[in-house]
Amino acid sequence: MKKNQVITVALILMFFLSMGLMTGCGGGGGSDGGGGGGGGGDDSKTWQFSSIDTDDNVGWYISLALYPAVSYYDNTNGTLKYSRYNGSDWDTEVVDRNGNVGWYTSLVLDEDKYPHISYYDVTNGDLKYTYYDGNQWNTKTVDATGDVGRYTSLKLDDDEYPCISYYDNTNGYLKFARYNGTDWDIEIVDQDGNVGWYSSLTLDSSYNPRIAYYDVTNADLKYSRYSGTTWTTVTVDSSGDVGRFASMSSLLGNPCIAYYDTTNQSLKYAEYSGTTWTSETVDQGGDVGKYCSLYMDSSRNPSIAYYDATNGDLKYAYNNGIGWQTETVISENDVGGYASLVLDSSGDPQIAYYDFTNQILDFARYK
Repeated sequence: MKKNQVITVALILMFFLSMGLMTGCGGGGGSDGGGGGGGGGDDSKTWQFSSIDTDDNVGWYISLALYPAVSYYDNTNGTLKYSRYNGSDWDTEVVDRNGNVGWYTSLVLDEDKYPHISYYDVTNGDLKYTYYDGNQWNTKTVDATGDVGRYTSLKLDDDEYPCISYYDNTNGYLKFARYNGTDWDIEIVDQDGNVGWYSSLTLDSSYNPRIAYYDVTNADLKYSRYSGTTWTTVTVDSSGDVGRFASMSSLLGNPCIAYYDTTNQSLKYAEYSGTTWTSETVDQGGDVGKYCSLYMDSSRNPSIAYYDATNGDLKYAYNNGIGWQTETVISENDVGGYASLVLDSSGDPQIAYYDFTNQILDFARYK
């Protein structure tokens, strides 16, 4: 309510809100309740923009974590870079420059806010992992058997040991690696056809892995989960060519996935109820939904950042508990590639993204 409205009108409106007769206003997943941000009805907040790295052609394969901090690929120099916000500016450094390295980065911060990054070594065709211990970066080759390590997705378990899902390009397999404290345990998750593009990893409450990914052979969205003894794999969506750019989170312990529908050039969302998968279209009209990034707010409502290829815009969608709301975050230049989304402690979105026009890494936040 605007401050200059009279008290009687405010009381009347509050009465109708309490009776549930104005469900189109505000909404459960907007800026209220730690959820949603964006166009959630809070006129005091706006999208604010800044550049993280303006070196020539930087900002591919972005992964954003709350600090905020971001890992990404420098396409000019073929290096892995990392940047952290210090409260007033971004501190940027080269993490790995040994060959052409840094594709498909995935970033997680540990309890001490130290970064851990998985990524692909293009020169050697290897899966690599690096972490900062407070003094220096420590870099390891995780898997060097064939051409492996594309589409990495990283999480830390309860011991803060890394777990990584990734694609084996030599064999067309989805693979999973887990550090046991002394060495890496590596296994094949799915080898039924050419599978494992766009892998997205989460861990359940027992720290067992769950992976969403794209089945190239059948053009389907698939999901695999580990019970502690065996892997179980299901097809989530097979309606056309679906499942690229898969991004997974969890809802009340159940998986939920944002992904791109190539057939209809639309953004889709699927969630598991505990017994069945349901899917819906979030945004359509033009070519929308590539580079999608999913994040759940504290009210368990999903938010998604993604690229509008038709208009060259960065877009944002959030579910307010009633339905999906979508908005254009920025339309200046061709922007929104490799979008990576987090929500801050107030539930407001922060998005790192690539500016195709200027070939730089940019940042948007709603505050």
